[in-house]
Amino acid sequence: MKSTLLFFMGCVLLMAGCYKEPDLSAAQIPPACRIGLVEVIREGGNISRQGYLYDNFGSLTQYYEENQSGLRSLTQTYVYDTAHYVRTREDKTPAGTVRYGYTYDATSKLITRIAPIQGSGTTYEYAWEGTTLKSLTTKAANGSVTELLTFRADGKLATRTRPQSSERFTVDPVSGYVTSYTHTDGVFETFTVNNAGNHLVKTYNEPAISKLTSSTYTYATNGYFADTQLYFRGIPDIQDGSGKPGLLTGYVLNQFRNGQLTLTENVKFSYTYNGEGYALGYSASTGERAKFYYTNCSSR
Repeated sequence: MKSTLLFFMGCVLLMAGCYKEPDLSAAQIPPACRIGLVEVIREGGNISRQGYLYDNFGSLTQYYEENQSGLRSLTQTYVYDTAHYVRTREDKTPAGTVRYGYTYDATSKLITRIAPIQGSGTTYEYAWEGTTLKSLTTKAANGSVTELLTFRADGKLATRTRPQSSERFTVDPVSGYVTSYTHTDGVFETFTVNNAGNHLVKTYNEPAISKLTSSTYTYATNGYFADTQLYFRGIPDIQDGSGKPGLLTGYVLNQFRNGQLTLTENVKFSYTYNGEGYALGYSASTGERAKFYYTNCSSR
């Protein structure tokens, strides 16, 4: 089973972004490292890359995913207004291109809607009570609701539902993290999360074939991985209950069939760091390697 990077920020993957008003006196990138490129070399030699480009203000202008030949499976391009709010995003894949428009409340400057203006894609609708996000609704191209997230006053997840599906999520009422997820086919996952939001234990139960997979994870207590960008203005830091990323230092996987242990994996990750404490990459005991390249770092 191939290892995976567990420290990437959820912002880009949610396609909604995170929010923090930058405190900048000038239109320039602040003195902090920003990730520019992640390159993962798999055991078989295949390479995958994730790249990030920024403007002089520090806003993310492009994110892309490509293989060792430079063939891209995804390119996301962002366009901002003069106040540095995202106005459009273009998602280009081999299947085609979709352009999204971003709508903000005129008074609060908080996001209210992200929707396709060219092509077919998911629509995100944000409901607010003052400046507190109450819910995020995602809709399919035909207008049907595919997922609804509701939030507490402190920003933590309260509920997560998919109305058109038999999928079910259980959300811890204190932490706001998802502790279990039931798939449409009856597969049942459970999650144990620490105070930092990292997944400590995951189980994947497939009752139809009497198979259970249990994984335990450990994380680095020193060093860190740079955020991918300045947080997008007017767009909240969405807590969908999935847990937060961390620098994975190892995992132990045990797989059972009919109650009998059939597979064990014990994988370790070793990191190198720059003078500022940012991880520069890792080597895994499986043979997988990764390199992290930064922009705007004072030391390497």
